Amino acid sequence: MLAIYRCMFDAMCDRPDKVRASLAMTKGVPLDALPDVGALGVACAAAKIHEYAQVFYDVVAREEAKGPWQFGPGRVTSVGPRALTLGRLAVLLGRHDDALAHFARARALVARLRSRPYIAQIDLATAEVVATREPERARAVAESARTLASEVGMRGVEARAQALLETLAPRAASRAPSPPARSSTAPRSAPRLTLEREGEMWRLDSGARVLLMRDTKGLAYLDVLVREPCREFHVLDLVGLRGGPARRRRRSAWRRHASGRPVLPTRPGPARLRRARRAGRGPARARDPSRGCAAAALGRGCC
Repeated sequence: MLAIYRCMFDAMCDRPDKVRASLAMTKGVPLDALPDVGALGVACAAAKIHEYAQVFYDVVAREEAKGPWQFGPGRVTSVGPRALTLGRLAVLLGRHDDALAHFARARALVARLRSRPYIAQIDLATAEVVATREPERARAVAESARTLASEVGMRGVEARAQALLETLAPRAASRAPSPPARSSTAPRSAPRLTLEREGEMWRLDSGARVLLMRDTKGLAYLDVLVREPCREFHVLDLVGLRGGPARRRRRSAWRRHASGRPVLPTRPGPARLRRARRAGRGPARARDPSRGCAAAALGRGCC
C-alpha cells in the first residue's frame, strides 16, 4: 500500500513516471477498499496522468457525496476540496465546462473558509481553462491568483500566473506606459525562512522576525526535512537522527545495566537500593557487617 500512496510524494516532486507506476499497481484492486483513495486522484491530476483520469474522476465523484473535503491517507494531511480535484481531472478529460462548474463549487467552499492558498490555486486553474475563449476574464482571474499567491508566498503558483498573464497581454501592452497603480501590486518576494540550532534552542529567522524555540524532536525532524525537501526519509531514519553523544551514552549505560553490570548515578535513590537488595547485591534492612555497606555491595567502593 505504501508503494501506491507514494505517488502523492512523487507528484509534488514532478516525477510523472513514478506516479504512473504507482497508479498502475491499483489495477485489479478494489479501489473503494483503499483508505482515502480519492487522494490518488490528486496525484493523478497533479502529474497529468491522462490514462487514469476517468478512473479517479469516478472515485472522487462518489466520495464527494460523503463530504466536500479530501484528506490524505490516514487523514493526517489535507489536500483540499474534492471539487478542485474533480475540476483538474475534468480538464485532463477535455471536459472544460464540467471543470469550470467544479472550480466554481470549490471556490465557494474555500471562500467561506477564507483559505487564500486554495483560492489562489482555484483562480489559476480557472484562468488556464478560460484563457483561450475568454481572455479578458482569464486575465482578471489570473491577476487575482498572482496577487494572492504573492501575499502567502506560493512562488510556484505566482510564477505560473505571471506566465499566463504574459501570454494574455496584448502586444501593444509592451509599448504602453505602465499604470501608476501597478507598482503597488508588484509581486513581493516571499520571506526566506532559516532554521538553525543554537545550543539547546532553535533559531527561526524570517528576516523581519526572529523566534527562539526550545529543542524538541519535531524541530529536529523538521530541520532534516527542510534541508532536503525532495529526499525520502523513513520514519526510523528520522528517529535515529535524534539525539547526540550524551543521549547515546545514556542508552549505552542502560544496556550495560540490563546486562548485569550496574551503572548507578552519583547518588542512588531509594528505589534503586531496594532493587539492589532484592537482587541480593545490597545490604539487608538491618545492617549486617558481614555483608558490607550499600555502596560496597553495589560496586562503588567501601564508604
